[in-house]
Amino acid sequence: MKVWVVLTLLLLSFDVSAWVPTTTCTEFGAFRCKAGEVPKQVKWNARCVSYYLHEAGSAAVPTEDGILSDELLSAVNLGFEAWHEVECSDLQILYGGETDDSRAAADGKANIVVWRDDEWPEGYSRTAFALTSVTYNAETGHIVDADIELNGEFHNFTVGDDNPEVDVQNTLTHEVGHFIGLDHTPEMTATMFASAAIGETRKRTLEQDDIDGLCAIYPRLTERRTCDAPPPHVFEEDVEEGCCATAPAKRTSTPLALLFGLLGLIILRSRLHRADRP
Repeated sequence: MKVWVVLTLLLLSFDVSAWVPTTTCTEFGAFRCKAGEVPKQVKWNARCVSYYLHEAGSAAVPTEDGILSDELLSAVNLGFEAWHEVECSDLQILYGGETDDSRAAADGKANIVVWRDDEWPEGYSRTAFALTSVTYNAETGHIVDADIELNGEFHNFTVGDDNPEVDVQNTLTHEVGHFIGLDHTPEMTATMFASAAIGETRKRTLEQDDIDGLCAIYPRLTERRTCDAPPPHVFEEDVEEGCCATAPAKRTSTPLALLFGLLGLIILRSRLHRADRP
């Protein structure tokens, strides 16, 4: 079931400094904790997680003869690598290659990064640079699917250091934080802070607040295992999409989806974590 969840920066009982975990229920909002209910962290139950990039890439960084540019692919991958190159965590996030699947589907088949260059979905804020949907089991908090959609219709994405506008690596590094179960932090210097200006690049790398959150959720318990290479992912049109139908907000044991938006010129609102221009 895919629903929109109202989130808050008011923490519950987790022992943290500033970093904020995504939780299965909150003190306020649409998914308030029931009497006696203990919030669970929303996180992957595996240490090897994969993602795929839609083959069209971004219209702002066009393909050459149908091949994604090295600059775009590098910027996307660096956004993920920032989170799995931290010594105190054993989480690994592996690139599975390009895919023809452009759906942000909560079916658990593949975690997709896709630009929406022609049609940013109705109901999403135009001012949001990106939106990450995280689908999880409400009883365990375990993530079953996460997809990142980037708003190429209303924003101009750039790669590299020359005249950056909406920097791909800056945006992806923040969104991957949501992808792994982090919410927005009140720490203004952190990558997971809820806003960014046009041209910002400082969120390309993690700050200590981000690292603290990552290593609290995915602590390094043993030597890193060797992850299998992700298999290719091809969209199968005849396969039903499972729990993707829209329904009234209801917490059940079936997967639910959180929607996170990133980065505009002021702090994002809580409903979709979106940014609105003044």
